[in-house]
Amino acid sequence: MVSLSQRIESAVAYIHSKTVVKPEYAIVLGSGFDKFGDELENAVAIPYGDIPGFAPSTAPGHKGELLLGTLEGKRVAVMRGRVHLYEGLTPQQVVFPIQVLSALGAKRLIISNASGAIRNDLALGELMIIKDHINMTGCNPCAGVNDDKVGPRFFPVTTAYDGDMRQAALRVAGREGFKLSEGIYVGMLGPSYETAAENRMLSAWGGDAVGMSTVLEIIEAAHCGMKVFGVTCITDVLNDEDSEDMEQAVIRAGERACQRFIKLVRGIVRDIK
Repeated sequence: MVSLSQRIESAVAYIHSKTVVKPEYAIVLGSGFDKFGDELENAVAIPYGDIPGFAPSTAPGHKGELLLGTLEGKRVAVMRGRVHLYEGLTPQQVVFPIQVLSALGAKRLIISNASGAIRNDLALGELMIIKDHINMTGCNPCAGVNDDKVGPRFFPVTTAYDGDMRQAALRVAGREGFKLSEGIYVGMLGPSYETAAENRMLSAWGGDAVGMSTVLEIIEAAHCGMKVFGVTCITDVLNDEDSEDMEQAVIRAGERACQRFIKLVRGIVRDIK
């Protein structure tokens, strides 16, 4: 039986056959942030379907390719889209790319997504730092047999959220003059959106924004020893009468926030030594 570490090694070997870039940073792009990939210099693009062990992305607005190049003089790997539990995948398939990015050499993970506002003061198109999360997916990607070459059996997750990148992000927002909130992100299974009653429950539990991704990836990043900066774009202000065209509304709201996201990530990568 092929072990997890062997499958990771196979993916790494394939990527190394396409590029010599060994990333310092890994960046995961959420809905509406696809144009960030154009910021990379000397980028090599590898479709997910070509990388051993990677599942193709089927979600709208997720291109499904790995870019490796440079940004602000740093070596970076960018996931142009992700996969989700609601696509019929296992938790282990969802986080496999994170394990590969870590094995490629990335020590820092910048991860983004789209979410609905739970907190009343969050506005459409606003960026919110994910300072912690609540996992409501009903699963953990590290359950089952542990591969000690990937990470330890037991590990903390809260310590994965990196204070240096958070402070750098707040400095960037201050310099550029845009609002940057902080809050708790709730990860749900999806693909249905939450009911009004569920939103009230999540608010009572301390949630500020809710989405269908990211928490499993952050758990795995902690497992691999990566430092994490998470940011979510508020693409839906939740209410009792959600629109029928939610899918495209989410993508459009992310696209409107993309330039602020680009400035934010460039600033973090530039400022962190």
